[in-house]
Amino acid sequence: MLGLLAMAGCGTDDNAPAAEPEAAIVVSTEKYSWDATVTEQQVEMTAKSRWTAKSNVGWCEPWKSSGDADDKLVLWVSPNITGTARSGELKVTSGGETKTIRLEQPAYSGSVDNYEYKLPVVFHVLWKDRNDDKQYVKKGRLAEIIKKVNKLYSDNGVKVQFEMAKYDEDGNELEEAGVMRHEVDFDDFDPEVFLSDDPSAKPYAKLGQNYKRFINLYTFKFGGDGEDVLGISPLPMMPKKHPLDSLATQDGLENYTHVSTPWGCCINNESLYSESDKYYKQDDIIVTVAHELGHYLGLLHTFSQNGCEEDDACSDTKLSNYPWYLETLEQRIAEQLEADPDYQFNLIDLTNRLDCISNTWFNADNIMDYAYCLSNVFSKQQTARMRHVLYYCAMLNGPKLEDYLSASRSVSRGASAQEIPQVLSGCPSRPTITKWATVGR
Repeated sequence: MLGLLAMAGCGTDDNAPAAEPEAAIVVSTEKYSWDATVTEQQVEMTAKSRWTAKSNVGWCEPWKSSGDADDKLVLWVSPNITGTARSGELKVTSGGETKTIRLEQPAYSGSVDNYEYKLPVVFHVLWKDRNDDKQYVKKGRLAEIIKKVNKLYSDNGVKVQFEMAKYDEDGNELEEAGVMRHEVDFDDFDPEVFLSDDPSAKPYAKLGQNYKRFINLYTFKFGGDGEDVLGISPLPMMPKKHPLDSLATQDGLENYTHVSTPWGCCINNESLYSESDKYYKQDDIIVTVAHELGHYLGLLHTFSQNGCEEDDACSDTKLSNYPWYLETLEQRIAEQLEADPDYQFNLIDLTNRLDCISNTWFNADNIMDYAYCLSNVFSKQQTARMRHVLYYCAMLNGPKLEDYLSASRSVSRGASAQEIPQVLSGCPSRPTITKWATVGR
């Protein structure tokens, strides 16, 4: 009997509840709802093994469609300015289990023209010597530049803010927001060759992040024919349905996220630490970056290199004959010094231009001008021009005024230079008269 009791004590309780199997995937929410200020969302989830994610709407997509168990799932979100609420679904699968997250986005309640575009930027720092601060760039310097560029734009009522990107195109968090560093084997590079289909530039095309989600900026020392250039940028191309004066048109760009050549703003790293303060500096990096981003958003130079034959397609900016300005500037300086060798020039003296249209003198202040210039103004028509590009250009991040972009965003990394021609707008260095390289404001 004792033996039987002992055997009974070692048995299992057939009535005990079975342990719940551990879930293959757990998500923190069944629904996300975003207003017009949200452009990205990290999904809080725990997966036991590799996962996949798929959205059924084009305005909210995973930065990458699959990942390992410990990889982050980040969603790209295009704010809704359509005037109509919209919804969709995100399905996340791991270990044979699928979780469905509902995606909701109310319509933007304000005026569309008051919506402030937030454009993620990525600086590609091309370096050969890690100990050279111009090449490797001090941590935080590029974020400081963008902060000051944003002030220039906001002070002029341009509802655009550039943001240092938190993640790369695959959803990986960047060690330094908005910065990717790449070791290269060159000392300097001609910027126009860099933004071309020249074989020497092609290896750097792969560095560019999805140009529909980011603005790519490349910092390196300029060489060759571009040694004295501060920056250079491509101009955007518009869909044929929504053209803009002086910009090329090309349909089908919504199907591309990469091209086979580098695409973005190039910045000469020689001036990365130059800013006007007590003294005016012609190579002010804040002005240079603001200027190149202006090109990237569709703005042209506010002067003519060919007499008075060219213009910037904006009637509310002053148009000057740039070569004539340089010639007469040197002459005026020489005459003034001959009359008074101790004369102290100020910036207003040197910014004086002759307007091609009214034949009257004015002081240059437009950010899209150069040489001696106050460089602190965008005109109303320039602002409207940038807005038009943001509303309709498939090559820029942000919501579009109509459903121009295809819901299925096919990824094509091999577009040729013929399919997407390069339209360059360079910014040569502002002319320097040696004795007056820095002039008090």
